[in-house]
Amino acid sequence: MDKTIFKLIGFNLKQLLHVQFEGLFSNKNNKTKNSKKVISRILMICLLIYAFLVIGGSWGVLCNSIFKYLSLNDKADIQIDGQSVRFDEYIVLIISFFFIMIFLISFLFTFLSISSYLSLSGTEEYFLTLPIKSTTFFASKVIYLTLVNTIYSMLLSIITLSVYGFHFKVSFDYYIIYLIISVCLNLFAVMISIPISLLLIRLFKFLKNKDTMAYLSIFIILPLVIGYNIFQQNIMQNISDPSMLNNFAVSIASITYSLSKSILSPIIFFIVFLARLASGSFGLFRYLYLIFSILLVTFIFYIIVVLFSRMYVSILTMTNRSRKTSFNLKRNSNYKQKPIYLTIFKKENLSIFREPSFFLNGPFVILLLPLIIGLSIFVQLNTSKGLDNVLSSLKQMPEIYYIYISVLASFILSSFASISSTSISREGKSFSIIKSLPIDPLQYFKGKISHALFFSFICILVINIPLYFIFPKIELLLFSALVSLLFSFIFHLISISIDLLNPKLSWENPVQAVKQNMNAVYSILIGLLFSVLFFFQMKIFLADIPTKIFAKFTKMPYDSNNIFYTLMRRTLFLANGTIRTDYIFCAGLFILLVIASLELVVIILALKNYFKSRFYKIES
Repeated sequence: MDKTIFKLIGFNLKQLLHVQFEGLFSNKNNKTKNSKKVISRILMICLLIYAFLVIGGSWGVLCNSIFKYLSLNDKADIQIDGQSVRFDEYIVLIISFFFIMIFLISFLFTFLSISSYLSLSGTEEYFLTLPIKSTTFFASKVIYLTLVNTIYSMLLSIITLSVYGFHFKVSFDYYIIYLIISVCLNLFAVMISIPISLLLIRLFKFLKNKDTMAYLSIFIILPLVIGYNIFQQNIMQNISDPSMLNNFAVSIASITYSLSKSILSPIIFFIVFLARLASGSFGLFRYLYLIFSILLVTFIFYIIVVLFSRMYVSILTMTNRSRKTSFNLKRNSNYKQKPIYLTIFKKENLSIFREPSFFLNGPFVILLLPLIIGLSIFVQLNTSKGLDNVLSSLKQMPEIYYIYISVLASFILSSFASISSTSISREGKSFSIIKSLPIDPLQYFKGKISHALFFSFICILVINIPLYFIFPKIELLLFSALVSLLFSFIFHLISISIDLLNPKLSWENPVQAVKQNMNAVYSILIGLLFSVLFFFQMKIFLADIPTKIFAKFTKMPYDSNNIFYTLMRRTLFLANGTIRTDYIFCAGLFILLVIASLELVVIILALKNYFKSRFYKIES
């Protein structure tokens, strides 16, 4: 193998480590400048370690339960799809299922990172000018992608085989074989994924766009993560039940058996071959078969490098700028002057949806958080057969609780989205250009707040639409939505003022403006504090005061000649003489609307001059 391949791999890894851990080993002159960067990198390392522990731990518990149960089994033949299967073949099918899952993880990680290894950076553009063969260049990229994209899957495969070896008492040399099998499995997955990725890029050039692949990754990975979470919860709830473990083991063996007869049978055949090698079925010939698997993977690697290296280089030099802007002079509406705040509002919406980092850490939370919580609760209740009981008890819950949920859940979800708390920081270095424009600062902030309120309105819809099916009282939900919108208005004003005080305008990666911004943390803490204050405010003005007012009304002497009094009694009281709670809550919500409006006016007057003066004092 050409030594240039290893030099290119080393250079790529060194560049990756330099980008990820820049600032950790900087010289003394740059210590103060890079202190924040050092802290963020250390936190990122801790987050990666935590992710390893969580993913590896849950996977290890699952493998441990299955293989422990199988090691204590009576080794009898198993019936799978109407056919009798020997116990050793049964073990192979179960290991194969875990290998297939690991294969899919490596395959997806490689496929979804298309944009990262098909973007022509300055370094790769320089490499293409050197006398380096396309096969050498492509081979180094394949090995580099295997090292980077298969970290998690390598961890899972090593955990799977180590747990199997522990329970089935294999000899020590098998653990070395397991390590080689893990490398072969993940390299095989990458080599299958890369040609498919290149062919799809050749057919659909939009897949090369980073933003497109980021959104595609969301819609592919999110259902898989939620599905795996649901699957794991179902397993963990009954993990001590032997009959459940037996049914689960038979079902995954049946899935592997069915896949071996599908169109994917060549790929499944090699995975089953590796599983058979790991299970010890080959006995003394295991080293011979291990060498055969290494040679086979090497041969496939060589074939793919030879066949697809030219395609890789040609796609690498392909530009994404295939669109041409066309101007239609007949559409004079495009040149009409619009209010500045509407222009800012449109710009903010476009920037949020154009930049994946802003979208994932902002609006996506509005959809992701309720979805994950709702699905988790639904699955837990459904598996425990308590869903009907919970729904019936929810419908019998006091009406005031629904109003609390409608107002406070919408408000908290809106504060967690970090829309307003990073609104100035997201401008970055372009904020100096905005300051130089002849615009009124108040119009600028009006557009920012309108953008934040737009997503608050989405939060209200996300909470109240499902709530309507349990609590179908539209008038109370509409009043609650208005109260929540006013509370959010107050919160967004304060969040923008916090970000305006110390904005994070110096960033190279958009993630730094959102994830590594302490203003977002302060804003979330203030949002939680506000939710507590709003709760007590609602408790006072929503039920206590209206109830006392109506109670005094009932003690008034009845005057049959007073038509207004008679109509009020018929409207506010039921036939049995009890007060209609709907009107109490509507009156309380109306009082809350008035109080919140007054609070909003006070905060606007207090912050108006601050927004004007601070706008020009910020240094980008």
